Amino acid sequence: MHDAAEEPEAMDCPTCGTPNDQSGMLGRRLHFTCRACGMWYSKETPEDLSTPAKVARLIKRDWTKVHYAAVPYLESMLSLNSIEDNDWHDSGKSVVLYFLNNARTYRGDNAVRYKAALKAMCGLK
Repeated sequence: MHDAAEEPEAMDCPTCGTPNDQSGMLGRRLHFTCRACGMWYSKETPEDLSTPAKVARLIKRDWTKVHYAAVPYLESMLSLNSIEDNDWHDSGKSVVLYFLNNARTYRGDNAVRYKAALKAMCGLK
């Protein structure tokens, strides 16, 4: 099944106005090369923190040495499209809460943002 969110984003060239497809992504920045005039340009994309799975993918990319106790919960969160989903016999909310409890060594600006998003999904402050 093809997800519309995975499709390459198009953007008009700031010089000539020709619509171009993305040529690559580095971090959160989409890069484009205009086929008409050859101009290189890019734009920053916002992080999608709408589901536990999307937050888990961002955490996996950012947290290089995941604490061993957080690994199973991080892997489990990858299958949660909603906090209401279940992973085997565990509720999505319990998986997220267990992850947060075992992710105390995950620090930094990204960690604060991602953990806040997960807490908000669980109804915590």
